[in-house]
Amino acid sequence: GSDTIDLITEETNRYAAQKQAAANKQDTKWQDLPDDGSETRAFLAMNILMGIHHLPQYGLYWSDDPRLNVPGISAVMTKTRYQKISQYLHCANNDDQLPKDHPDHDRLFKIRKVINTCVHNFQTNYYPNKELSIDEAMVGFKGRVSMKQYMPGKPTKWGLKVWMLCDAHNGYACNLQVYTGKEGRGEHGLGFRVVMDLAEPYLEVFHHIYFDNFFSSVVLMERLLRVNTYACVTLRLNRVGLPPEVRKCKLKKKGQTMVRQKGNLLVTVWYDKRQVAALSTNSNSTIREGQKPAVIQTYNQHMGGVDLCDQNRSYYSAGRDSKKWWRYLFWYFVDLCVLNAFVLYKASPCQKRKKNYSQLDFRLDVEAGLRAGLPSRKNRIGRTPAKRHHV
Repeated sequence: GSDTIDLITEETNRYAAQKQAAANKQDTKWQDLPDDGSETRAFLAMNILMGIHHLPQYGLYWSDDPRLNVPGISAVMTKTRYQKISQYLHCANNDDQLPKDHPDHDRLFKIRKVINTCVHNFQTNYYPNKELSIDEAMVGFKGRVSMKQYMPGKPTKWGLKVWMLCDAHNGYACNLQVYTGKEGRGEHGLGFRVVMDLAEPYLEVFHHIYFDNFFSSVVLMERLLRVNTYACVTLRLNRVGLPPEVRKCKLKKKGQTMVRQKGNLLVTVWYDKRQVAALSTNSNSTIREGQKPAVIQTYNQHMGGVDLCDQNRSYYSAGRDSKKWWRYLFWYFVDLCVLNAFVLYKASPCQKRKKNYSQLDFRLDVEAGLRAGLPSRKNRIGRTPAKRHHV
């Protein structure tokens, strides 16, 4: 939104002034971003386009070689101007950051305002379908930061972990938290706290939430049920609260099933290629011989919302490499804004649907809209016009 554009414009100009004051030297190549946000929008547009046209070095977009040059980028601003905006890009006033030993120190200070604004807008502009999924996503980063995580099972193994709640049908990101590595686990553990935090805006209205065995527990399922929210999850059989025969269950033959019920909680253990356990409050205990249990089918059908969001983001991810960890989160949120806007566009009854309109088409339209307020380099105010030669 315009508030975020204004924030980036103001803080980038402030950071440029702070760096020059600290060095006691004026950066002659720097000129403040205009207050109308036109150049800030154009800078974002260029990075969205760079996510479509991948080149190994950013300077190649301005190459004299026509096979490499991308006019949609090189015609917007000079390479030096792009480089300077990248150098000073900022979203927070460093002078306001509390020291690391302060009890209220925020590790995400540099990107906190952007996160809060994005999440607020995600929830204000869309209400999700009945089925929601919770999972972790990874924002790739191999530099130095204490929050960096290693997840060998993910396509992106090193990076910053983000807990996400997404619409299971279209991957719309409804709520999220960036894992900082220092969060309190609460009374019932980290998984319990994460699920209750992410689901909080959607409790009491009978949503069905799906998540894996990292988060699941009997006490969490019971808590969700008390706040009128159903769930279907995979389960580790060593969780507290399960019947002894379930905790000791070791099926060995394909198609074997064990089902136990406690009130509205149904635990199903099934053997396919390996033993799988599920706990649900939205399934019945009917098992048809030789078929996959309905609870497993339901879980597989609706668990993929976060993976769908991640997959769509990976196609044209915006931004360039950096040594600063928060930049990766910044471009991650730019991508989420574009993806969520695309879901809203497709869901809007007011839009005349364009035939075969893809995410690529939408990104190009967003890029053009962001860039629209900035004159091309040839027509830029203050640019010295080329001399005309009369014959």
